[in-house]
Amino acid sequence: MLYDKKRWEPKVKKLAGWQQVLLKAADLIDEKGWTKHTNHNEYGYCARGAIIESTWNPYYAIRAMFKLRAYLQQHGLGWLGGASVSSCNDHEFSRSYVTLTMRKAAE
Repeated sequence: MLYDKKRWEPKVKKLAGWQQVLLKAADLIDEKGWTKHTNHNEYGYCARGAIIESTWNPYYAIRAMFKLRAYLQQHGLGWLGGASVSSCNDHEFSRSYVTLTMRKAAE
């Protein structure tokens, strides 16, 4: 057969659970707002709070935080000698910088 349906279908990369959580958390911050020094308040979510809010599965949330922390360390983005998700969120960076970093870590 000359036409092979599988050959011409676009290949879609399936994302792991932790990747989906990071992307959803970044979208949540963009949608609801961003805050510092607290997981969640009336102004929005911090990175850690958005990750926790983005899934019901604690394994995916913990894995997403570990992967984000590893990304921060790998790319030299550890602030003040540490690269915890909370300390990175609470420094003087913009919401777009935080969400972009979360999206890059999910790749």
